[in-house]
Amino acid sequence: MRPFLKPERGWCAYPPVPNLVPDPDYHPEEDEAIKELAKAMAKMHKVFGPYQTKAMIEKELEWGPAGGAYHPIVCHDGTSISAQTRGGAMCVRKSKQCVFTDVEVWARSLGWSDPRCLSARELMELIAEHGGIKYGHLPPLDFGRDPALGDRNDDDDAADHWARVGRQLMGVPYYKRQKGPVCNWHYEAFDDPETSPKSAIPRKPKYRVRASDPLALTREERRERCFTTSALVGAKRVRGLHVFETQNSVYAGRECDRLVATTNLKIRDDGTVHASIVPTVVFAG
Repeated sequence: MRPFLKPERGWCAYPPVPNLVPDPDYHPEEDEAIKELAKAMAKMHKVFGPYQTKAMIEKELEWGPAGGAYHPIVCHDGTSISAQTRGGAMCVRKSKQCVFTDVEVWARSLGWSDPRCLSARELMELIAEHGGIKYGHLPPLDFGRDPALGDRNDDDDAADHWARVGRQLMGVPYYKRQKGPVCNWHYEAFDDPETSPKSAIPRKPKYRVRASDPLALTREERRERCFTTSALVGAKRVRGLHVFETQNSVYAGRECDRLVATTNLKIRDDGTVHASIVPTVVFAG
């Protein structure tokens, strides 16, 4: 394989970082290593999910004395300020990106005997007091969450995390497949044909989940994102997330994506349309 470095520029950077796909130009040992890594990544995604897998790999790559270490910045008045996020540093990482709301800052030229933990805004105010940055490096900073993004727990990575917490609390078996958050979903009561209607004992209502995604255009997308589950074995709410278990899988649905009531449309023989609104059950969990 040709030597490569991760490109610093995104436009037509060469040489490119290769994908995890074997190539005829590669050495057989390189192909074998790529196959093993791709297989391991696929298994990690299946077991831990994409967000936990990403966090674990980032932690492994950042391990060591150099991980999260940055060269100090020098301000226009000559002040040197070091901002670090390495392991053991006083820093706070937030969001699914590798960004930090608080970092460890040390400015010996200002007479600081010990490092301090400053927010991203406090750090930039300190830099501005000394004429701004002349050169150097800063960690990736997070200056606050955009209100348009909504609640933090509605992010995909947070939903994935709380879904796994929910399945652990419910004691869901390991072999059941974990599926991502569903869109435009609701609980739906239904009659189970396997239950005998002749029984004198009142039947306990059964529920399933119906989901649909208006942005699913292709047949594959509709199959993955527009579906009706089998009967629910259990359901639980964790941090605004509904976790529901079926015979073979575990699904998650955000409260903000749930349809509290659904509309059923039926076309009569005479061409008119009959509409009915069907409320859905709310599991308190």
